[in-house]
Amino acid sequence: MDVQPAEDGENIVGNYSTRKQTYTLYGRIASKKNSKQISRAGSRTFVRSSDAWMRCEKELLRQLDEQFSFPCVPPYRVSYDFYMKGNAADGDNLCVGIADCLMKAGVLTDDKEIMEATWVKHIGTGEYKTVIDIESLEAEQ
Repeated sequence: MDVQPAEDGENIVGNYSTRKQTYTLYGRIASKKNSKQISRAGSRTFVRSSDAWMRCEKELLRQLDEQFSFPCVPPYRVSYDFYMKGNAADGDNLCVGIADCLMKAGVLTDDKEIMEATWVKHIGTGEYKTVIDIESLEAEQ
């Protein structure tokens, strides 16, 4: 890849950035994985995401769109910090939905390019907030 250094220290590869990117999402994240609705019509079964997840996804995409500048160069290292009022959510399930939103928003080209991922839950913070750090592993090569 042809890397072009920018004035602010960011490297641009085509239309992609190698600089660490941070996104902050406010509000409670619904679990995409555990929010499926199953319906049956005759012998056919239909599975779709719940209304709760679809509302959450719409809000996450709106927030990501406000913060987005350049997509990150794959492959990726992603860390998630979940600030939560309680301990009800499974952090692993939350990451799945957020990664899908990062793809839909254009931040990531494909979530299969996430080579390293970590998450931490901060319990009893009084608010729901998620901080996502994305680093290009390409910049380390």
